[in-house]
Order: sequence, then C-alpha cells, then structure tokens
Amino acid sequence: IWQKTPRAYKIADGLTEAIIYFTIIFGPWAFGTTDSWSERILTIACFTIGGLWLTKIALRRIYHYQPLKWGGDEPPSLAVKTLGWLCVLFFAYIATSAINARSEWIPTENRFELMENYIKWLPHSFARSQTWEFFFKHLSLCLFFWAVRDWLVVKSGRERFLARDMANKTGAAHHNAILALSSHFPDRLRKLLWVLCINGGILALEAILQRISGTNKLLWVIVPHFNTANISQFGPYAYRSNAAQYFNLIWPVALGFWLTLRKTNLNMEKISRAGSNPASLLFPLIVIMLAATFISTARGGSIVAFALLIVSIITFWLSKGARGLKAKFAILGIVVMAMAIFVKLGWDPLISRMGQIDLDDLAGRKEIYVNSKQIAADYPWYGTGGGSFAQIYYLYHQKKEVWHAYLHDDYLEFRVTLGIIGFFCLATMAVFVFLCMRRAPVEIPWELQAFILIAAGGLFFHAKFDFPMMVMSLAHLVTLSMAICSIGRTKTS
Repeated sequence: IWQKTPRAYKIADGLTEAIIYFTIIFGPWAFGTTDSWSERILTIACFTIGGLWLTKIALRRIYHYQPLKWGGDEPPSLAVKTLGWLCVLFFAYIATSAINARSEWIPTENRFELMENYIKWLPHSFARSQTWEFFFKHLSLCLFFWAVRDWLVVKSGRERFLARDMANKTGAAHHNAILALSSHFPDRLRKLLWVLCINGGILALEAILQRISGTNKLLWVIVPHFNTANISQFGPYAYRSNAAQYFNLIWPVALGFWLTLRKTNLNMEKISRAGSNPASLLFPLIVIMLAATFISTARGGSIVAFALLIVSIITFWLSKGARGLKAKFAILGIVVMAMAIFVKLGWDPLISRMGQIDLDDLAGRKEIYVNSKQIAADYPWYGTGGGSFAQIYYLYHQKKEVWHAYLHDDYLEFRVTLGIIGFFCLATMAVFVFLCMRRAPVEIPWELQAFILIAAGGLFFHAKFDFPMMVMSLAHLVTLSMAICSIGRTKTS
C-alpha cells in the first residue's frame, strides 16, 4: 500500500500543480484572455496540464504505481464514465463539422468560399478555421477539467503520512489520527482556493484603483480597441460586465471557503480575534471583490451580485459554521463594508445606468436576437459550426445595423452554432457533471459545495443575457468550479 512515488511521477505532479496555479492567475491578468495571444497561451497551458495528466496515467501503469486517493481505489462511477464518453462524442461531432466544412470564411474579403464535396447529411461548418479554433480551445478546457479532477483526488504528502499513522498506530495515537483525517479539509483543494481568492482580491483592488484614477488604459498599460472610456472598462477587462462576472464567480466561493475553514477548525482551534489565523485574510478579500462587482457599474453583473448576496446570506444562516454571534457579525460586517465602499465610489454612476435600462430594446440586443433566431431556424440540427457566429451573422444583419461578434445570449449562440444535436450533447454533459457528485470521492462540507454552485448558477443565469462563456478566462474559471464540484460529495456533519 505504501509505495514509493516514482521520481518522474513527482515531477509531472509538481508541474501539474504549478501550471494549474499559473492558469488561475494568468487568465484574468492577461487582459481577461480576450486577445488571440493570451487565449493561445491559456489554451497551450491547459493542453500541457492535460498532457501531464495522460503522462501520469502512463507512469502509473509503467511503474505499477497507485497514488493514495480520497475515496480509496473505488472505480469511477457510472456518471463519471458516461461523462467521459459524452466528451468524446461531443468533440467527434465538432471535428466532423470542421473536416466536413461547407465553406471557409475569407476575412480580408468578408465573404465565404464554398468547399467542394462536403457531405450534406453529416455535421458541417460554414467557417472551417473558426470551428477548428473552437475545437482546440474547448478540448483544452476539457483536458483541464479531467486533469484537475485527477490531481485533486490524490492525497498530499502530509495526508499520506496521516493515513500511514492511522494504519500503523494503535490506541490513542490511532484515535487521534482518525480524528485528524475525519475533520480534515483536503490540502490540495485548500491551496487551490487560497490562490483563487487571493488573486481575485488583488485583481479587485487593482480594478477599483484603476477606475478611481480615471485612466482609459487597461492595467495602466494599453488602450483597448473597443470600450476606450474608463467607465466602460474595469480592471484588465475591456468590457466591465466580464469583470463583474469574474468577481461574481469568486466572492461567494471565498465566503463558502471561510465557512469551511471555520467549521473544520483548519489552521486554528477556534475563531477568535481578527488576525489570529490565516482564514481572517478572507474577510477583506470578500469585501473588496463584492464591492468591486457593484463599482464596475455593470448593470447585469450588479443585479446578479445582489441576487447572489441574498441567496448567500440565507445559505450562510443555515450553516452550522455560522452559529454564534461572531459569525453573524462577520457576514453583517462584510455586507456593510462592501456597501459602504460601493456607495462611496460607485453609487452615482451605477444608479444613473440603471435608469437608462430600456426593456423594449434590451440594451440594443433585440435586433441580434431576432436575426439569430432566424439563423437557428435556417440551420436547426447541425447549426453553422462551432465558433462561427460572427461570420454567419454577417449574412443576416442589415447594413445599417451593427455587425456583432457575440450574440449576448450564450445559450442561443450555442444553439445557433452547434445546432440542436450539439447543444443537446453539451447540455447533457453539464447535467452529468452534477450527477458525478452523488458518488464523488472527496468528502467536503456542504457549505463550500453550495457556494460554488451558487456562484456558478449566477453566471449561468447571466449567460442568458450576455456572453461570459465566450471569454476564455471566464470559461476556464467555470471549468475549474465544475471540476471541484464533480469530485466533492457533501458532508453535513
């Protein structure tokens, strides 16, 4: 049982951890990963993590090595196996539409060049190059998902020592080892969440300072091609709504993480005075990220943040980790401080923008929806090819209208580009991610699981009226959140 870890495996596992942290930090700071160069780097990093995962699988077979995992050596559940085959099916579908392309988009001439000998009854794309880009981008995220799952379920060196003590010792020592493991929060998940929360807090602080300074340069470095005004940007994101979506994905998780640390008494015997333990660092991080969401003046992001705040407070009150006056004062303090910062720095511009909402025109998106529904009706089953929306929309928009690159409704955009068949496959994959939780190997407090799902639910709702899933840094963060959810079964005691 206590096998020595092969050196090659240690190196591959260490590189996996380092590159996972790199992707978390790089994604938002590289101007939201909205440019081709930054998207390419993040895609390569995710492919590298996937390659390391496959390498570790090969090394396990070569050395007959089995790392000590949470949940023991139980085989993957039916839901996990089904999810794996759905991934294979989905990417086979996308690859077929690219190989069997109906046309190629010529950007210099704004026209389609028809391809000969495409098979009409097979999936086919109208923009071959864009569909291949879609294929590789999402394949890298898929590999990232499976690699993160594999890395998280393996116990750290310290946890292996605890398990060895539990197996080798008797009497009081054996009992103490059992208690240590039963109340333990996995080391790898804990470190990953610290990186995510600290990075998000620093990013939020930078975004607020950038807004206050009045500069129209992202990170005080470059002026973006679009949204050149300071009020339209936020932090490294040229589109303030994407920044709000990013923070809405993290601050609820940070709140759930603090509850988890409090409930499991990790790094401390009990919560006492502020600063007595590392977990107290989460308070200012949550405050600054929550405030930043409203200060961004993104209307959709602010509405979603308010809804998330209400749901989070209710969930917080139901948690055993929130019992006692200190915990209740903690959540009250977070809300009060975040709102105070928001009122001071962002109240007037946000209220002004809220008063400009036109429900009839849907902020100028009504024409996009009308045109896009026509595209979906014209190509119902196979769609126009993954990643081809901007190109196919050129044929449907009127010359007096804006040529939009995004539909501002991710569900309808996937429906347009992937067709009914591809969209159904993608939706089924999402369902099976949640089904994986039923027999997941890692036992974690339900509060953390709940807050991750709350944050993801906020983004999935926002995706109906915007395009977060089309932004690589946000799609990457959602993939990370789903990987965490898929390996965790809830612990209620």
